[in-house]
Amino acid sequence: MNRSSHLTGPGLPGKALPRFAFRCGGLATVLAAVMALAAGTGTARAQNELFVTNALNNSVTVYDRSASGNMAPLRTISGAATGLIVPQGVTVDTVNDELVVSDTGAIRVYARTASGNVAPLRAIALLGSSRGVAVDTVHDELVVASASTIKVYARTADGSVLPLRTIQGAATLLNNPQGLAVDTANDELVVANINNAITVYSRTASGNVAPLRTISGAATGLNSPRGLSLDTVNNEIAVANSFTPSLTVYGRTASGNVAPLRTISGAATGLFTPIGLAVDVVNNEFAVASFSGNAVSVFARTASGNAAPLRILSVAATALKRASFVATSVGCPPITLSPAALPAGTVGVTYGPTTITPTAGLGPYTFNVTGLPAGMTPTSPVIGASVTIGGTPAASFGGTVTVSGTDVGACPFSQDFSLTIGCVSYPSATVTAPAQVCPSSTGNAASVPDAGPGATYAWTITNGTITAGAATRSITFSATRATPVHLSVTVTLNGCSATGPADVTVGGACPQMFYTLTPCRLLDTRDPDGPYGGPALISGGTDRSFVFAGQCGIPPEAVAVSVNVVVVQPTNGPGFLTFYPGGTVLPLLSTINYKAGLIQANNTTLTLGVAGDVSVHCQQGGGTAHLVVDTNGYFQ
Repeated sequence: MNRSSHLTGPGLPGKALPRFAFRCGGLATVLAAVMALAAGTGTARAQNELFVTNALNNSVTVYDRSASGNMAPLRTISGAATGLIVPQGVTVDTVNDELVVSDTGAIRVYARTASGNVAPLRAIALLGSSRGVAVDTVHDELVVASASTIKVYARTADGSVLPLRTIQGAATLLNNPQGLAVDTANDELVVANINNAITVYSRTASGNVAPLRTISGAATGLNSPRGLSLDTVNNEIAVANSFTPSLTVYGRTASGNVAPLRTISGAATGLFTPIGLAVDVVNNEFAVASFSGNAVSVFARTASGNAAPLRILSVAATALKRASFVATSVGCPPITLSPAALPAGTVGVTYGPTTITPTAGLGPYTFNVTGLPAGMTPTSPVIGASVTIGGTPAASFGGTVTVSGTDVGACPFSQDFSLTIGCVSYPSATVTAPAQVCPSSTGNAASVPDAGPGATYAWTITNGTITAGAATRSITFSATRATPVHLSVTVTLNGCSATGPADVTVGGACPQMFYTLTPCRLLDTRDPDGPYGGPALISGGTDRSFVFAGQCGIPPEAVAVSVNVVVVQPTNGPGFLTFYPGGTVLPLLSTINYKAGLIQANNTTLTLGVAGDVSVHCQQGGGTAHLVVDTNGYFQ
């Protein structure tokens, strides 16, 4: 919420004397107190102070924000020089360190720390009494509720000056407007009307304009609403209802005959003709001025129902004189940063610089910048009116930079910026490699163009092993029997990277050498069940697989083996066995044929699968057959 736009200041309900008027010497004297809360560092917020206007004795009293019980004010503005005559609305301008009071015949502006019988810094002349008043420090304007009009002045206006614009007329639905607030975050003006309605206008509205939306109707619980507070942090509007002692809270965008989100009412609340209202989003509290109770009560902001106050400021020493009308809290505004985006940059080229400035809050600000790529830094002091990002990016980048911090009053801000750092040019990552290599081959070469001094090369490989040059532009690699060998390299120069792939087929007509072995038995299904033993092969059953690599001296690099295949004790026939490389499709050709009950042998060469394995398929008229395989050499 804008710290200087929580407004305040309802007034008297038309010409009729309100039921809480005080009669003295035959004259009706309306006793009014309007409260403003301020908190922060170096301003009213730093003092954590509570401001109350007292209509009975024409004064403004200032208390510690946490004041409770019978506590005397820290300071008082009163006396003939002040010009105060039944003061009502009040708000604190922490940006310009001023206190603004809506008074009979004028809007009076004092130094925030003013005390005693001091003259105002300036005064805007008005006809009659004013009600609520708001300071819009973003657009440097004062907004005032008076009679059935809303008037907007330049913030620094003084004397008898015309308003910049006026909202007035039947279409506006204004009816003795009381508390009001300027919503600079959403560019709106929110007004409480004595006829049980809250009306919302465009901030720049002028003339006889209809409200953007209206909250009214029996379900709303509105009953002579006076004080109004706007909470843009939690997106809520709260009002103090004087005729039925209560506070009602609505969604900021609520419209029509809507029930409140929460209601504070009941005997435990101690509310007695509540008029003034302030929301303090820093400390998460509501402060309420009770006219008939002559007290200021503080509730948890989220309180609901018959809730007791957290504390009460009352009794003689306080100098409260019939506390009434609107109270306002000065909390943290929504602080955004300008510009909204960071321009792109280039590796090796001086960036910007780009200056980032908060659009609200009170400086000097403390900044924290995170997420910048190497070579970039905040180049101005981290405490000041703005922060500047510059430097020379050392690497390409695409990500988020966060600028966060606090204003002088500890109000936080944080905004993410997308930043892209590109490259003037990128190194070549085009891989030169053979189109095809032999299974289990070694000494294969691949390379990329020389990217120049300082370049780095990062290679990866699948279905093979890099045997030399892994961090250079040229590598040597070996292949397995799986295809393809997939190569990838990332070339980086001055932070700019490029990645290139290459697939190398494994296979083709490759020369092979035969290596003899001492005759060795690879398997015998007549042995107990195991990887190289039983059970027997089953006709038409699941094919069995046997890994020969690693057995009988056959190395993992072997691509084929020389074997003697023997079929023993087939229970049926004729039949055949088909051997084929593991992981491949069963071919149509048989490896050995046999008859039932006979022993049949055959010498052959078996091609191995990628895992150094073979699969065996048995086909006969039914039953089983045993298998014995011996080897005497392999091909590589």
